[in-house]
Amino acid sequence: MCLGIVMVDIGIGGNREAEMCLIVTPKMVIYDLAAVRADGSQEIGERVAARLARTPGRFWLHLDVDVIAGELLPAVDYIMEDGLTWEEATALLRPLATSPGLLGADCTIYNPKLDRTGQYALRITQLLADVFGAS
Repeated sequence: MCLGIVMVDIGIGGNREAEMCLIVTPKMVIYDLAAVRADGSQEIGERVAARLARTPGRFWLHLDVDVIAGELLPAVDYIMEDGLTWEEATALLRPLATSPGLLGADCTIYNPKLDRTGQYALRITQLLADVFGAS
């Protein structure tokens, strides 16, 4: 769902929904995985955080963990063949998570039925601790 005046989509897989949102939200910026890797995860995170700090000034961080590469995080319903590494995700998200404009965050798409040992839940928790500075 596309709400708000300014929206940034850092899309790793197909961006069909994001592209459709451009019609409703013309100020939306889309970064694909190639752009994230070309410019660097941290650089993109800093760029997005700076933009959101200017306009609208406050933002919500929504993370679908299926952007993590499928071989690293198979406990999702839609596996990305070529997604972010844990390190790339940390570098990308940290500038957003530490921005004074951050109102809150949520993390979705993890499927505990596909994580019988709980190892992926622990790894996601570690990612969030690293991103929010609690490690």
